[in-house]
Amino acid sequence: MRENAKSIRGKSIVLCYCPAPDKSKRLGIIVSKRFHKHAVKRNRAKRIIREAYRHLQDILPDHWFVI
Repeated sequence: MRENAKSIRGKSIVLCYCPAPDKSKRLGIIVSKRFHKHAVKRNRAKRIIREAYRHLQDILPDHWFVI
């Protein structure tokens, strides 16, 4: 993933993506303690990202994503 990945950086989020070798879609979400000290807030951020991905999954290309 890291060798072939391209990344897009925002103010508070980084999206890395690369073409899937097995033509599947995958999502990895990493939220560090730097985002927020409390695990509840970090888990909420992951849930929001996961839900947004679920809604956009049909129109996204076959790539692996790490957010």
